[in-house]
Amino acid sequence: MTPSTAFRLRLKDLRSAAAMTQEDLAAAVGVSTEAISSIERGVNNPSFDTMEHIAEALGVTMADLFTYADDRKGASQKRRRALALAADAAARLTDAEIETLTALLATYVESASRLAPRRRRKKAAAQ
Repeated sequence: MTPSTAFRLRLKDLRSAAAMTQEDLAAAVGVSTEAISSIERGVNNPSFDTMEHIAEALGVTMADLFTYADDRKGASQKRRRALALAADAAARLTDAEIETLTALLATYVESASRLAPRRRRKKAAAQ
């Protein structure tokens, strides 16, 4: 995952965890809501000063802004690549397309979780 991708994914996660809207964060940082939205979508990169203000508003360190949870857990390269690809693709989608993609992913995850026990039983039986 690139630092830029990690930053914007982490920013959105930290903002959500702080129960802040983009408007709330923008007001705390002293920038426009559009600026925060553009940063989260990867359209624009913040200045160093803006990153410092974001970290302060969220109550985290600058390093925390770049440390995505999967990086700390030692996620596989394939997982990090998939997350980065998904984030980059999502940044270019409209809200309606995001809703469709979210529904498709939810359906896929639900289906995969139902199939997982069967796959494990088949694998165990084969051994």
